[in-house]
Amino acid sequence: MAEKKEPSKIILALMRRINDYESRLKLVEQRLEMLDNEVLRLNKLILEKMEDLEVGIDMINKKIISLNKKLEENKLQIELLNKSLDRKVSKEEFAEIKGFLDLFSPLKTSFVTRDEVLKMIQRMKK
Repeated sequence: MAEKKEPSKIILALMRRINDYESRLKLVEQRLEMLDNEVLRLNKLILEKMEDLEVGIDMINKKIISLNKKLEENKLQIELLNKSLDRKVSKEEFAEIKGFLDLFSPLKTSFVTRDEVLKMIQRMKK
């Protein structure tokens, strides 16, 4: 009988080990499944963030394009202003024209009548 007990003890010990290994394997499988779920969740989160980032980048690109258009419009307006300033009269030119106008202005000069000129000529002849 001693021989029978020993094989049954060995079988029981083996059964306990198998059960222990089986429970450990189940724990490892559960942890692996949890890790897989976590990886899937993180992948989904990354994809969502990437989509948000792409939307943000698209908005920024549209704003940059809009700013470039406005910048070009401003450059054209500045060029037009520069051209119109080139056509304007400078201060020196204005002063010169004003001097000529003042010289020939009837309000600032005194005119002589024909009779007065004739009288002046006669005086000079005398």
